[in-house]
Amino acid sequence: MNGNPIYTIAIPAFKASFLAACIRSVRQRYAGYELVIVNDASPEPIDEIVSSLSDSRIRYCKNSENVGAEHMVNNWSRCLEPARGTYFVLLGDDDFLDDDHLKAFNELVSLHPMLDVSHCQSKIFDECNFLRSGNLKRLSYWVKRAKRYQLSLLDILRVFRSVRKQRK
Repeated sequence: MNGNPIYTIAIPAFKASFLAACIRSVRQRYAGYELVIVNDASPEPIDEIVSSLSDSRIRYCKNSENVGAEHMVNNWSRCLEPARGTYFVLLGDDDFLDDDHLKAFNELVSLHPMLDVSHCQSKIFDECNFLRSGNLKRLSYWVKRAKRYQLSLLDILRVFRSVRKQRK
């Protein structure tokens, strides 16, 4: 890939059971991305899954010791370190992207170039790949919050942006 990608999709990996399918879901028709996989010192065959792929867009890192769920944010930060994309997408090792996710996100940021944070609708599947329910709790929380304070979601995003700038 010439130059920096538009998207960095990062997968902090510890469980191997759905990782291969997760990676396949990332390999979409949209070409402007890199995939960063950070192995959190897993005892599962993460190395074998990643080494079986030959794709120049994949960058692989391995933690020397397990960060674990207790300090998950540290592992997310580790995913950010090698990222070169303009936009960052964090994806769990058991999550999948819809085929047109990056295309739809690209259209969204084209319409709203000041957008800093986005969350998409989620669907929850069980270990047998059956759809359990739509997970809209986080999004519906912010929609209710916006209605309560008579704000648009873009106003909520502006609040996130100002808080983030104050923390820097």
